[in-house]
Parts: sequence; structure tokens; C-alpha cells
Amino acid sequence: MTASHLAGPQLSDALRVCEQAVNLGWSCTIGYWTGPEDTPKTVSQAYADAVRLVTEKKLNCYVSIKVTALKYDYGLLGELLARAGDHGLRIHCDAMNPDSASPTYDLIERALAKFNNLGCTLPGRWTRSVKDAVRVAEWGIPVRIVKGQWPDPQIPKYSAREGYLEVVRALLGKAGQVAVATHDRRLARKALSLLTGSGTRCEMEQLSSLPHNCATLAEQHQVPFRLYVPFGFPGMPYDIWQAAVRPQIVSWVIRDALRGRHPSLPSRRVA
Repeated sequence: MTASHLAGPQLSDALRVCEQAVNLGWSCTIGYWTGPEDTPKTVSQAYADAVRLVTEKKLNCYVSIKVTALKYDYGLLGELLARAGDHGLRIHCDAMNPDSASPTYDLIERALAKFNNLGCTLPGRWTRSVKDAVRVAEWGIPVRIVKGQWPDPQIPKYSAREGYLEVVRALLGKAGQVAVATHDRRLARKALSLLTGSGTRCEMEQLSSLPHNCATLAEQHQVPFRLYVPFGFPGMPYDIWQAAVRPQIVSWVIRDALRGRHPSLPSRRVA
């Protein structure tokens, strides 16, 4: 994620964007992107700081984490869940590479024996995600669906869009809550229609720095709109292979390289 997609290097930068989003009537997710010198303890502290300040500022926000950055340390995860749970705050586990999926879901299942303020992410590009969706639905925790950055090691050319909708269908009427996380309007419209049509609680979620082109879809389907607000250390912002399928990604890459910093959100909603 390049610097232009991060709210900034500090938690205060992310909180600034979150406060702008709240003024627009939107909710947020805060996610810390780790640096090369981070350790599980420093990452855990960054997450704990986010929990503390989100609570103090009473923001409509939850904290997204990467259990890979914690080295799957149950003790660190438990401390964070306890701290967040005292304030009714959700800790959401992001998806990473395919090899991390099984240990991540196993860690979540272990934590659910004691904590209930957990959520997880399912990538549409992985064929395993449909089975994972069935497992997660049984837990009754919030789910975020993404296309996913890493290809399926078994079927590298598996369609992220079709896989996304298969995951949606696996969750219809079963999941506690589903976040449709994508900038693909056509995909978002189909996913939201399926979810709302089945009476499944859902919301629309987009990266804060990219065009909020699905906000109107959220309004049309009468579901909440949420921004994912990352801060910390830059990394790759896009799944570049999608540029052939979605040419607008090329223009986004060029624009973001020239812009060099995360934009401020508009002062009011634009119809």
C-alpha cells in the first residue's frame, strides 16, 4: 500500500480520517500496516492503542488486525480481545496469504471459546472460502468478503468475481453480518441484492483513499457504508493482475503516485 493510500504513518492520521467519515454519517475500520522492524509485541501495542483511542473518541469504528503479524500468539490476541471487549469493540481478523488461512481460522475458533467480539475476512479468489464460509456462519460472527490479493495456489486463475458471489451465497440467511468490501460496482450491486433479498444483515465497505463509488449503492440498498482506514508502513496498494480486467485500476495507480498523500474526505456527501 503506497503512502497515498495510508491515512498516514501514525494512528492520529487514521483517527483524523475516521472523524471526517463520521461527520458524513459513515462508520470506519482502522487497520495498522506493519513495518519491517515491528515485532508481535509492537504490533499488539499498536492495536491496543487503536482500541483505546477509538473508545475515548467514541467513534463508530472497529479495529482490523493481522494475526500473522502477531505470529498467531493466542496470548497477545486474548489480551487484545479482552481490552476491546470491555468496551464492546470488535477485533476483526484480516485475510493474508492462502497458507495463513487455516491457522487464522483455527486461532479464531479457539478464541471464540472465551470471546465473542471477533470478526474475520473471506477472500473470493480462494476456492476453499466457500467451505470456510460454512464454518464461519456456524460461529455467527461478522464477515468481510474481499476479492483477495493472493491467488488460489490450486487454481491460480480462479475468478475472484465468481468466487466472491459463491461466498456470498454460502452466507445467505446464515451469517450474522456481512461486509461487502469491493470497489467493483457491478459486483457490489449483485452481492448487496443477494444479501438484502435474503434478509441477511450487511454493509458496504471501501478503502478510504479510493473513490467512494459504492456509497450510492449502500444508500439504494439501505445499508450502512463503512471506510477501511489504514495507517502505518507502505506496501503494495493493488492487485496489479486485475488491471487487465479493470482498466480503471491503471488510472488509479497513476493518480495515486502523482498525488502522494491520502486525500481529505469531502465535507458533505455528494449525490
